[in-house]
Amino acid sequence: MKIAAKVQYFGPNYYGFQRQKNHLTVQGKLEETLSSMCGETMFIHGAGRTDRDVSASGQVISFDLNKKKIDLEDFRYHWNLILPDDIAITKMVVVPDDFDARHSCIGKRYIYRFCVGEKQPLFIGRVAYLGNRAFDEKACESVLSLFIGHHCFHNFTNKKEDIDGFIRDIEYIHFKQKDGIYEVELKSNGFMTYQIRFMIGAAFKAAFHKLTLGEIKTRLDMDERNILPYKAPGEGLELAEVYYENDIFA
Repeated sequence: MKIAAKVQYFGPNYYGFQRQKNHLTVQGKLEETLSSMCGETMFIHGAGRTDRDVSASGQVISFDLNKKKIDLEDFRYHWNLILPDDIAITKMVVVPDDFDARHSCIGKRYIYRFCVGEKQPLFIGRVAYLGNRAFDEKACESVLSLFIGHHCFHNFTNKKEDIDGFIRDIEYIHFKQKDGIYEVELKSNGFMTYQIRFMIGAAFKAAFHKLTLGEIKTRLDMDERNILPYKAPGEGLELAEVYYENDIFA
């Protein structure tokens, strides 16, 4: 039986999602507790390998369960009991045997939150703090708008190679500010390693007048690879939703 589950977690408490031998990770903790539940070694597949400090409200995992019949709500309830407080399984469903959380994915939506000005201690770990300095909102938004559409993002990821030629389609990027907190919402058919953090890092440099719109646009359009080395902090980023051909959690 193949199971898909939606997962929430607080990223700053972990060394990223992907299993690592000598570090506490989200995947490692999920597999440890799932193995305890099932009485055998269990492995999961995640829709994305979020970086250290990155949180999720809509991560999706899949795994095979050696059972013919199961009460999913009861299983989810007991799994949450043994998971730490910073990880939660919010939904579980049975999916076709060929489903894979990562390879069946057709798109993702992320949210990046940040603030400038006075410190906001209550947001530590959930909102990136950029310091108390002048911030040009229009320059930031202008850079973000460059990335919308069909582009080669080989200068906005440190991924060494890509079967799609580093091409991605960004459907939208929404930028807004409320009560001192800025929010960038991005949806695409996929994002590569550090891509969002490089893109937003470039927007931050423009907002602090360290880079021009033209300099960033040149890096987006150029054929040769010359990665723009400005990465936004990880703690402001959240994986909000993963999309599939069918709404598996409907």
